[in-house]
Amino acid sequence: SHEAGFNKIGPWGGNGGIEYVMETVPHHLESITIYSSVVVDSLEFSYSEVNGDNHTSGPWGSASSESSQTIRLGSHDFLREVSGTVGPFNSMPNVITSLKFFTRRGITYGPFGKGGGTPFKVDPLEYSSNIVGFFGRAEQCLETFGIYIRKF
Repeated sequence: SHEAGFNKIGPWGGNGGIEYVMETVPHHLESITIYSSVVVDSLEFSYSEVNGDNHTSGPWGSASSESSQTIRLGSHDFLREVSGTVGPFNSMPNVITSLKFFTRRGITYGPFGKGGGTPFKVDPLEYSSNIVGFFGRAEQCLETFGIYIRKF
């Protein structure tokens, strides 16, 4: 029951772990926190609805790695591109081995995780579209990653 202009891209990765989806329709992505070591261990993000209510999703995966970084987008910046890699880790055939984020203001964050495996990329979105949230699967680490896009 998503409204018009709300689309999913992906997912990339494996099919293990627990499935996570967004329960409310996001309007603006506020921040992303990534825990990473060899791979992307965990993803957490906060977003606001049209009415201004704030929500946090996650952490999806294991938020215990020593390295975490929070990307704060602020009200005038948006994610316009994401890239990453998918590959094996421990006994899992496919997990998210790295993620990199690009904002409309030209700032690059990442890569988070050491990478390796098959690359994937969400091409730069047209100006009227923004990345507003994520979906995926996770348990010990982030196994699957996809994005929600909103067209304004």
